[in-house]
Amino acid sequence: MKKIYISSDNTATLTCPHCEKTKVIDTTKYKKREGPIKIQFTFKCRHCYCKNEHAVGCDGTDCRKGHKMVALLERRRYYRKKVDLPGKVIDGRRNIAQIKVRDISKKGLLLQIVTPKTFEVGERLIVAFELDDPQQTRIEKEIVIRKMIPPNLLGVEFTSPESLISSSDKAIGFYLRN
Repeated sequence: MKKIYISSDNTATLTCPHCEKTKVIDTTKYKKREGPIKIQFTFKCRHCYCKNEHAVGCDGTDCRKGHKMVALLERRRYYRKKVDLPGKVIDGRRNIAQIKVRDISKKGLLLQIVTPKTFEVGERLIVAFELDDPQQTRIEKEIVIRKMIPPNLLGVEFTSPESLISSSDKAIGFYLRN
């Protein structure tokens, strides 16, 4: 299932799976719903809803019905890359807990706690892990817990301001583009 991101003006761009034509839709009606939203959309564009001009992969038999697409509307401001990276978090008392980084974005991480430990929303920690890029770049950043997802997941945000771009920020930005 394809993920489609909602822009800041509450629109999303859908792409026909056959002819790759795009359509911008208003997503205001989904604004108050939690989490990703599953939608189904039927394209009846000029190339798909036709008599002679068929899209790639279309033999003309389904043109009158259109081409259906199922997608997830996602509200995130930044792309998240799914990963499986071992690491650790260190609290203010220098206690260490083992973690797995499950996804990474420009602004934060989804962490799975491996070592049993109690955390609280708003708590500040240091996270340390290595990217699985060719250089095995070491990332060490301060984070704040924004969300706890039972039984053992934490949604965290990096605390460093964007104006102070560190080598870790640059490495994460490059990593997300590849």
